[in-house]
Amino acid sequence: AECIVEQAEAWAMSRGATPLFVDLASIYWYWGEKYGVRPDVAYAQSAKETGFGRFGGVVDRSFCNWCGLKTKDGGANDDPEAHAKFPSDVVGVKAHLQHLCRYAGHPLPEGEEVVDPRYHLVTPGVATTVEDLGGRWAPSKDYGKSVRAYLDSLLAWKDIEAYYREVAEEDVTCQRCA
Repeated sequence: AECIVEQAEAWAMSRGATPLFVDLASIYWYWGEKYGVRPDVAYAQSAKETGFGRFGGVVDRSFCNWCGLKTKDGGANDDPEAHAKFPSDVVGVKAHLQHLCRYAGHPLPEGEEVVDPRYHLVTPGVATTVEDLGGRWAPSKDYGKSVRAYLDSLLAWKDIEAYYREVAEEDVTCQRCA
């Protein structure tokens, strides 16, 4: 990763992300490092795909699908049944990272269970850069450039101090902590 998890959390908060989306950053960093996938890239892509956890498309929060991943059989973009449903957010994040692994041509760690329903449908190594995702992850040739714009915004975010101030204020005013 070219940034730390706290930077990603601060960036997401600054963009009005849901608290759950902010919390997902640590899951992306943990599993991204295990899989050899840049977690900042995956997190930026997830921000694009879910509107920073607000969803709003055919995939809703209940799918635990943080990247718009389809089922093995796929289908129309406007068909909810064409999109994968995962049993937890961790599994959804792992599926996302595994899909990116496959695109990049990286093998999964030995013994790792494949939870990405489309993993074996991807030709390994066909997208080794963010821009290469255009026309592959999504039909639009500009899709990769769009994800890159989210990533560039994340990498440029520097006001981590504001994040720490906000977190500290939340801890002080937390009613359940009293």
